[in-house]
Amino acid sequence: MQRCVDARLLQDDDPTYLDALHDAAEEEEWPLLVHPDGTRVAENYVSQVWSTKFGAGAHICRSIVYDVGFAISVDATLAGMLMNDHTSQQARKKYTGDRAKLAALAAAGSEIDGIFDEFSVL
Repeated sequence: MQRCVDARLLQDDDPTYLDALHDAAEEEEWPLLVHPDGTRVAENYVSQVWSTKFGAGAHICRSIVYDVGFAISVDATLAGMLMNDHTSQQARKKYTGDRAKLAALAAAGSEIDGIFDEFSVL
């Protein structure tokens, strides 16, 4: 994502200006997404684009971030909270999909089977 932000800030400017552009963008709260004429896009623009292209709004991105985190580990869903700027454990539970939970349980089951297999050899 940082590459996209940097490209948006730089446009065709020399990369040596990047730090100054970051500072100005943060201080002046530049919009990340704009129309070709420089006007701000609507707040639901990203969701509209997702709906057009994928048949689901941008909220699906949040679910994907949580599912990937959950596939890594239950603790990794904390990363999902941080990436989605969520502060509530309720959001963590809401966006972690059932498929991710089932995959995590299956992985845990395989791990347990492996442990029992080691003991059955003894």
